[in-house]
Amino acid sequence: MLPEEIDRLSQTYDKSLDNSEFERLFDYFDINIGDILILREVISNDLSEDDYGISWWKQFKDLTTQSRILISDYLISSIESVFTNIVEAKYSILEIEHAVSNIRNWAERQSHNNFEMRNISPLEDLNIYKFSCSLAGFFRSLGSSLDCISSCITGIAGLPIDIKSTSFNKVLNDLKNPRPASEYLFQLNESISSALLDSGPKGWVEWTLQMRNMLVHRGRSLPIAQFIKDDTGIDVRIFLPKNPQMSDIESAIISQSFIETQITTNAIKLTTSLFDSLIKFANCTCSLLANFWGERKLNVNMIKQPRKQWNQPNGLITPPPFKGYSNLNETLTPITDIRVDQSIIKRLRSAGFIKKGNNWIPNPSIWS
Repeated sequence: MLPEEIDRLSQTYDKSLDNSEFERLFDYFDINIGDILILREVISNDLSEDDYGISWWKQFKDLTTQSRILISDYLISSIESVFTNIVEAKYSILEIEHAVSNIRNWAERQSHNNFEMRNISPLEDLNIYKFSCSLAGFFRSLGSSLDCISSCITGIAGLPIDIKSTSFNKVLNDLKNPRPASEYLFQLNESISSALLDSGPKGWVEWTLQMRNMLVHRGRSLPIAQFIKDDTGIDVRIFLPKNPQMSDIESAIISQSFIETQITTNAIKLTTSLFDSLIKFANCTCSLLANFWGERKLNVNMIKQPRKQWNQPNGLITPPPFKGYSNLNETLTPITDIRVDQSIIKRLRSAGFIKKGNNWIPNPSIWS
């Protein structure tokens, strides 16, 4: 991060503040997460340490106790992960700003050498990678926020799809074409679609997810930067591709020009605006979901909670084969205490865990 940003962030919190880590950070950055917090509270309040999982889901006989616990806990995990991804997206913006500042300093030096574009150190070679790494982190975080919101929609709306492996586009498609048909889900789809349109320009989510996929899974688009020199120094503008789902050549053919393949907004302004769109959409959608949850509780037969949301055909829980590198595994020293806050304790107990000494273990009567 920029040195001045580090100085600002190093200021100690007001000791009178009595809120969570997430809330302190969001207050500091002036990010509104009110409706996301409300949804977390609404769902958490329905976790039962006696009935396990969401208490009123016990009425759905198709759900075993184990599947009810697993779906319920993953729903809570998805809501919590929306907060985590928002923080990581904000942090990535700070790193993007720092990376651009480094590139600006590099350009200032290059301007005195007729822009020979020759780096003099490994650190200068790393400037562009710092930018690309931070950019990938930003779009990964935004995409993951949207996917976690989609898991929240899946659990709360009772969609008959795997809550762990769903995606934003899949959930929107299932809401448009619910099986079986449901007037409640049609209405929820219309409301979420309106929230999507109200939170940013048309297509902002599709483009964001395409950028995430390109940066995380695909060959990278060629970066384009513009250096503008005036009496005050050099301004650096880095642009992002209009068509991240296409190769550079495909996009240039369609655009009839390589320069025209880019969105003409510098990356800092564009990522900041996308972040604001995400916050607006997340709050609006979480408000809709909290209301929908309340309606379902009042009318439990409105939508059934499907067993299909936890889908592991080879068994309820299948352990992965990878257990680390044997030559690097360490012998753990005895653990004398595990400290977790009350919300985590409730989550563990609602998931059928019991305290044994200084550890939490699966209750054999539930998980034998």
